[in-house]
Amino acid sequence: MSIVVMLMIGGWIATLSMVGVCALHESGQRLKIRRRIPLWLLQPSTALVCGPEEGLQPKSENAA
Repeated sequence: MSIVVMLMIGGWIATLSMVGVCALHESGQRLKIRRRIPLWLLQPSTALVCGPEEGLQPKSENAA
């Protein structure tokens, strides 16, 4: 892939990203998303915590 094609693709990606950011900013949703992203990243996910040999079942025997 030539450098010109890569620059064109990068330009389109940057343009569409800026349109999305401006649309979120104008709709007032950007602030809500900025507050949710850190909370979402800090929450441990069961898929990331348990290894491949462990399932999603609770370790407690009394769990329903």
